[in-house]
Amino acid sequence: MPLHRHFFSFLIFVMAFINCNFCFSQTDTLAGGHRKNDSLNGRNFTEKINGMNMIFVKGGTFTMGCTNEQSDCWDNEKITHQVTVNSFYMAACETTVANFKKFVDSSGYKTDAEKAGWSYVKKGSAWEMMDSVNWRCGVDGKKLPENDWNHPVVNISWNDAKAYCDWLSKKTGKTYRLPTEAEWEFAARGGNKSEGTKFSGSNKPGDVSWYADNSEKNIHAVGQKTANELGLFDMSGNVWEWCNDWEGDYSATAQINPKGPSTGVNKILRGGSFLSFYWSIRTTNRNSYNPANSCTANGFRVVMGK
Repeated sequence: MPLHRHFFSFLIFVMAFINCNFCFSQTDTLAGGHRKNDSLNGRNFTEKINGMNMIFVKGGTFTMGCTNEQSDCWDNEKITHQVTVNSFYMAACETTVANFKKFVDSSGYKTDAEKAGWSYVKKGSAWEMMDSVNWRCGVDGKKLPENDWNHPVVNISWNDAKAYCDWLSKKTGKTYRLPTEAEWEFAARGGNKSEGTKFSGSNKPGDVSWYADNSEKNIHAVGQKTANELGLFDMSGNVWEWCNDWEGDYSATAQINPKGPSTGVNKILRGGSFLSFYWSIRTTNRNSYNPANSCTANGFRVVMGK
C-alpha cells in the first residue's frame, strides 16, 4: 500500500480514538466516579463505573415541535409549544455494548430479547423476528467481536434501558434515568447554545450522523461524527434512542418539565438510526415502539438529574 494510504488510515484511527475519548474518560474523577459538588453544578464529569462523560445541559425554555428550520414534518410534530426544562446531565454518547456488558456482568440481568429468544432484524425491506438475537449481537443478528463493543448497544427494549438506569443509580447513589422527550429534544437542538439547525449540530446530516446515505447499513462506533453545540454525539442517526415518555399528542399549551401521558401503549424513540432517511434524523422527528420489544436499530443514552 502506498505511504499516503498508510498515513490516511492512521489518521482515521487517531481521529476515532480522539472522538471516543470525548465519550469516555477515566480522568478527572474521584472515588466512586464523583467530582466534588458535581450535582447539577454546571461542570461536566466522568462516571467512573462506566467511564461515560456526562455533559451538563443548563435548563432553559425553547419551542418544541416543527419550528421553521424543520421541513418534512409529520403531523405528530406540528403543534409547536413552549417548553421549559430544568438543568440535567446527559451522556455524551449512546450507551455502548461494553457499557451494557458491565451491567449484565454485575447484575446477571436478562434482557427481554434473551427471555423471549428473539429480536427484530432488518432483512431487505422488512423487519423479521430472528431467533437467538440479543444485546450481544449486531445488525446482522450475529455476535459482535470485542473490537466492536464501542458500538451502541441494540436489541434493547425500553424495559432493559430502564433496568440499566436503575442499576447505575444504585451503584453510584445518583439518579440516572432515560431522558424525557422534552429533555431529549432540548439537548438535541443544542440547549441554550442552539444555532437552530435541522439536525443535531448541523444542517448537513453527513457531518453529524450515520444515516441511510452514509452508513452502508451498519451501526458505527460512538463519537465518530461532529458533536452538537453542547458536545453531544450521535443525537441524529446511528441508533434510535429510548425516551421515558409514553407516546402522546402535543398540546399548544406552554409546559414546564413535561413527562408525557401517564399511560400508553408505546414509548417514545428519538434521533433516527443508521437505516433512516434524512427526514427521520431531524431533531423534532418522533417515533415510538412497544416497550417490551427490541430490534437492531434501537438503543439509548442516559441522563442524570432529579
